[in-house]
Amino acid sequence: GHGKREDIIRLVKWLKPYNVIPVHGDDLHFKRFLDIVSSLPFSSKVSEVKNGSFYLLENQVEAVHTYKESLQFVEEREIHSDKQLYRLRTDLASNGICNIIVNKEENKLVHLQFVGTLSSQTGLALDQLQDEIAGLVSSVKSENRLREKIYKLNRNHLGKAPYVNLVFI
Repeated sequence: GHGKREDIIRLVKWLKPYNVIPVHGDDLHFKRFLDIVSSLPFSSKVSEVKNGSFYLLENQVEAVHTYKESLQFVEEREIHSDKQLYRLRTDLASNGICNIIVNKEENKLVHLQFVGTLSSQTGLALDQLQDEIAGLVSSVKSENRLREKIYKLNRNHLGKAPYVNLVFI
């Protein structure tokens, strides 16, 4: 990375690593880093890595997979390159979720819950919004149309468009 020459030398002397991989920098930083570590009298192997590849770091640095996508999203035990999934998660983080449980036989609202949506809406008349959603549940028969109408209602009342999660029981 961007460490000073003396800091890089000190770190490598302390750690005595088998493998050294420069990270966080541009090609000039990487070249300088590689030159510094390669000139040391240790037996550390210096490896360059490329963006878009995943490496196995054991006794040696080995590329195990390369992705063509420019963006990868890493979660515990999962790697995603799906930009649509990333957009959905970003949207959920900023707009929240509107969970709605509906009794399908009676076309009746059983429960309404907002997650990550109402924190800035302390003055909102939640009862009014719940009544309007209950009215939509009882009158709109198509699930897709109901989701769309609730989405628009939330956007108008909340100034946000939370994901509408309909659960029928």
